[in-house]
Amino acid sequence: MTKKNMRYIELEEMKKLQCEVLQVAHDFCQEHKIKYSLACGTLLGAIRHNGYIPWDDDIDIYMPREDYDRFIQTFPETYKEHYKLISFERSKRWARAFANLYDNRTVWEEAKNSVEEQIGINIDIFPVDNVPDDDKEWKSFDRRRRLLHYLVTAKYTSFRWKNRSLGKNLVIALMKFILLPFSASRNAKWMDSFARKYSHQKTNRVFESVCGIMQKKPFLQEDFDETIPHVFEEYEFNIMKGYHNYLTCAFGDYMQLPPEKDRHPHHYYTAYWKDQEECSKIPL
Repeated sequence: MTKKNMRYIELEEMKKLQCEVLQVAHDFCQEHKIKYSLACGTLLGAIRHNGYIPWDDDIDIYMPREDYDRFIQTFPETYKEHYKLISFERSKRWARAFANLYDNRTVWEEAKNSVEEQIGINIDIFPVDNVPDDDKEWKSFDRRRRLLHYLVTAKYTSFRWKNRSLGKNLVIALMKFILLPFSASRNAKWMDSFARKYSHQKTNRVFESVCGIMQKKPFLQEDFDETIPHVFEEYEFNIMKGYHNYLTCAFGDYMQLPPEKDRHPHHYYTAYWKDQEECSKIPL
């Protein structure tokens, strides 16, 4: 089916569909006693705006590593007719060390990335791993983790000529060449394996080690030990009880709005309905 035969999904409709995907994750986690929390800008939006940050356009959640593994293992091939889970454990074409839960009635395209597996409107699901308590050891681990992250993500990063220098595009091209013999899922497994390095140690600190680039400091395990319900748009989802410490660590004075020049989405997506008849049944 060509794009001209598919209906484009506007931003507000896309957000509604993302929330419905999140509701599916919530329902499944509640039923199977799997711990999760809203995370990153989604958690910030929940606390500061009771929903999306007005200029944001995605949803992120955290799961402790054990809960994340159980979620990957137990989520069915298709859930409630329309929802599917993608991870490198489930697809050899998936290049990321974290999972996406998506609405299979839709098509999702990212301007910045070229992930080979086609998915629909989705939410990101990040495992949270133990990391070193010692600051020196953490910094060493984080430097190596970031280097591996940049190497691995080069596999699915698209070239951009408007907002990226020629030098950076050449570096990406070189990394793509180096990674050519290795499959997308093989690269994701490297990242996953490195992120699990401290999984069997009872450290006091944890981090989104498979992906976290914007954040530079780990957060306390105890802040995530309990979750509580919180309003997000017209729904209610789980957030970590220690959200204040986490958000302060991640954003500083998180209740303060950023300058207007910084109030823009950091992602560039387009989405479509696969089936005109199916989309006509969905209330806008």
